[in-house]
Amino acid sequence: MKFWRPGITGKLFLAIFATCMVLLITMHWAVRVSFERGFIDYIKHGNEQRLQGLSDALAEQYALHGNWRFLRNNDRFVFQILRSLEHDTDSDRPGPGMPPHGWRTQFWVIDQEMRVLVGPRAPVPPDGTKRAITVNGAAVGWVIASPVERLTRNTDINFDRQQRQTSWLIVALSTLLAALATFPLARGLLAPVKRLVDGTHQLAAGNFSTRVDTRSQDELGKLAQDFNQLASTLEKNQQMRRDFMADISHELRTPLAVLRGELEAIQDGVRKFTPESVASLQAEVGTLTKLVEDLHQLSMSDEGALAYQKAPVDVINILEVASGAFRERFASRDLRIELSLPENAVVFGDRDRLMQLFNNLL
Repeated sequence: MKFWRPGITGKLFLAIFATCMVLLITMHWAVRVSFERGFIDYIKHGNEQRLQGLSDALAEQYALHGNWRFLRNNDRFVFQILRSLEHDTDSDRPGPGMPPHGWRTQFWVIDQEMRVLVGPRAPVPPDGTKRAITVNGAAVGWVIASPVERLTRNTDINFDRQQRQTSWLIVALSTLLAALATFPLARGLLAPVKRLVDGTHQLAAGNFSTRVDTRSQDELGKLAQDFNQLASTLEKNQQMRRDFMADISHELRTPLAVLRGELEAIQDGVRKFTPESVASLQAEVGTLTKLVEDLHQLSMSDEGALAYQKAPVDVINILEVASGAFRERFASRDLRIELSLPENAVVFGDRDRLMQLFNNLL
């Protein structure tokens, strides 16, 4: 069974998309908590204002009547006071035991002996919001509202539900927009990386002529430039190696042809087997040995195993020895070596390698 493994584009897309989702859910949760707390605080503040207004109005009525008989079990009178205090245009009808208009909680009016004058049959909550009804500096009763722990009015519940649905709709639309924006962003960011990957595959396959497009000037653009420089160097090294092998093949053919010709001449009796002919054959064998040694030295230098013993060396002496060794060979081809050297020239290097260098050049 094969499992889907996303590529680098898929991983980047999932990373950015997951980050957007975490931010969206966190923001949605924070907005919901802020809204609910703010809405409840708003309701609490409104109820506290209504409690204060109701306690002041009842204090005036108590001062007018001198007792609570006018209010005992007279919910209608309290509602009339509330209507006179409110300027709310809400047309929502109150539920059972609930006051009209802006009130979101149940409330009770009790006298100084803690007897309920107005309110639902439910017990008075001990942790409710309480406002004293004060007449001539003395508390003659209290107005108590139940604590605002949750929404109770239909309009508030509907408003909260609508806000919740709207916020989830916003999250869904934001998620869709995040997905639509993240995918092309991931592809655009990784397009240079894909070009580098394809170019690397071409290099690994031996195609050193491959190049990648360097459109940007950022880190990826610099990496692409370095890649092109590497490919160019590898291509040049490959061409130099081919040219070198061609030159070596040509150089090997020359002494081999001479050896073959000399041996065939001796075999056919055209040339006698004399010390001079043997010396000529040995010279050609020495040339072949030298070329093979050059190849060996080249392979050692490629592997980093070429040893050097550097010291102050008189390069003039080395040049004179090398030119003297080749002077006769040059003369056999109607060439002449002329040296124009200073009296001395000391360099810091390996005498044997310098001799090898000048021999190869000559």
